Amino acid sequence: MLALTLTSADVFTQQRPKGCTQLMTEDENITSVDLNIDDLTKNYATLYAAVDTEDEMGCVLRFHLMVENLLVFYLKQKCQGEVAVYAKVQREFGQKLGLAAAFGLPLPIAAVIHQVNAMRNKLAHGAKTAIDPGDVQQLTRLVNKMSQLDPHLLSPEEVSLESVLKTPGKKMKYGKEGARVDFLIAGLAFLGSATKVLIKDAALAKIAQTSSPPPPQRYPSKF
Repeated sequence: MLALTLTSADVFTQQRPKGCTQLMTEDENITSVDLNIDDLTKNYATLYAAVDTEDEMGCVLRFHLMVENLLVFYLKQKCQGEVAVYAKVQREFGQKLGLAAAFGLPLPIAAVIHQVNAMRNKLAHGAKTAIDPGDVQQLTRLVNKMSQLDPHLLSPEEVSLESVLKTPGKKMKYGKEGARVDFLIAGLAFLGSATKVLIKDAALAKIAQTSSPPPPQRYPSKF
C-alpha cells in the first residue's frame, strides 16, 4: 500500500486537455489516500533482467511485461463498483490498451505503450531479429512528449544507465551504446514518469470519489 498526500484543491481542479492530466494547487488543505500499487511494483526482477541481458528480444519482452503492469494498474482503478459489471480487465494486450484509452488513459502514455507493443511484436513474430534503431528513435520522441504530463521529465538524452551486476560504475549514455541501451534508457524514463502520473491520477480519483456527496434519493413518480 502507498500513502499519498495531496491538497484537496487538486481533486477538484484537475483538467484533461488532449488526453493530459494537469494538477493545480490553490490551498493547503491536505488529504491522504491509501493505494494498492502491487501491480506497479511486482516483477522488478524482470526489469533488472531487461537491463542486464544482451539478448535484444529478451530485453524488449521483459520491458513489455513491465509496461503491461501499468495498464493492469490503470484498468483496475477504472473497473470498480458498478462499472465492473460491464467492463473487465482483458487478457490480450491490445484489448487492455484499447480499453484503457477508452477510459481516458492520457494519450502520451498510450502512444508510448503502443510503440513498445509494436516493437515487441516485430521481434516476437520474426519481422525483426534485432531492435530497429528507427523504432527506438520514434520511441524516444514519444517519451519526450511525456513532458506534457510530467514537467519534471528527464529526456532520455539527458540520463545514463548503469548495469549494477555486469558493469558496475560504468555509465551508459543514450546514443553511445547501441539500440538496446537506447531502448532501455528511453523506456525507463517513460516507466518512471508514467508510474508517477498514474499513481497521482488514481489518488485524485479516489479522493474525489470519497469526497463527493451522496447522489440524491429518487422516489417513484405519482400519477
